Amino acid sequence: MEYSWRVSSQAQGAGLKQELKEKRKLAVVAAWSNQRTFLSCHRDIVSDLKSMGFAVVLVHATDRQDEWRTCSEIEGLDCLIDRPNQGYDFGSWATGILHCADVLNDLDEVILVNDSAFGRIAPLEPRLSACSAPFVCLTDSYQVSHHGQSYFLRFGREPLESGAVLDFFEKYPFTNKKRDVIRNGEIGLSAAMLDGGFGIHPLFPYEQVAARWIEHAPSTVDLIKDSYRDIGLYGSKTMERRLDSFAAHVESVLRNVPLNPSHLFWRTLISEHGFPLIKRELLLKNPIGVADLFPMKSAHYLEAIGADHQVVEYLARHGDGPLIQCGKLSEHEMLTVN
Repeated sequence: MEYSWRVSSQAQGAGLKQELKEKRKLAVVAAWSNQRTFLSCHRDIVSDLKSMGFAVVLVHATDRQDEWRTCSEIEGLDCLIDRPNQGYDFGSWATGILHCADVLNDLDEVILVNDSAFGRIAPLEPRLSACSAPFVCLTDSYQVSHHGQSYFLRFGREPLESGAVLDFFEKYPFTNKKRDVIRNGEIGLSAAMLDGGFGIHPLFPYEQVAARWIEHAPSTVDLIKDSYRDIGLYGSKTMERRLDSFAAHVESVLRNVPLNPSHLFWRTLISEHGFPLIKRELLLKNPIGVADLFPMKSAHYLEAIGADHQVVEYLARHGDGPLIQCGKLSEHEMLTVN
């Protein structure tokens, strides 16, 4: 399958190439939406990246090929590319990278980010500025093999100048199978960086975050119990099932069984490490059954990272997922959703 896209709009003024020449910093945002307007999470991503000095290309994957948008919909956006909803985020990133291929090797920094998390990116700037590593991710995973989780990746001067980044995306095997995207994209990109001698440098390393998560396991058990005590369900089968789920995750971490850190360690990341994001899939689906995710008790974490308005808007547009259900259910039922 070949890439296809359409540059729908470029901002007025000097243009993308001039912006890149001056700033030498590019951010490619992979976004998906079938809505008629962009969401506040998209606007916040672009706003934060612009405040960090990046020229921003947003690649918009959509099923609505009859409608095209313009840069004016998102303040500060330098280039908007519309493309069919094929190939997941790596298809969108490849589109943005290939669109800027002629200047890529001259840049000092490239960020790839998607819209799979709620929160703000700008708080990451001090950590990113303090890290000069050539290939940076926020969180790393050991599932299948060690790799940087691809919702946020940064490339420095070395992999860009060497051509390693462009080479990867020029040869990337476009696919619509999610398993292949994970293998060839997320894991494959980290493997390419390792092969090039650039290493993998997480800002929130798995081992460090896991160690803190384990330290707080007793207090997490208390949180779970207190949550059920608050509504008169202490000792219920529902509570016991949740405690059993948490115990199983603790055992897996102690046995070095790799799990998804951006899901399992979400509360530790935010409260202990200053992590400014929370994954959308965790809130809407909680696929691995994270035991300390209680919708009502999560509200202050969302507020702390500036994600509360994003979540409210998203749920208003997409009427599905546990949090939508929680808004319609009693406190008793809320605790049994996830």
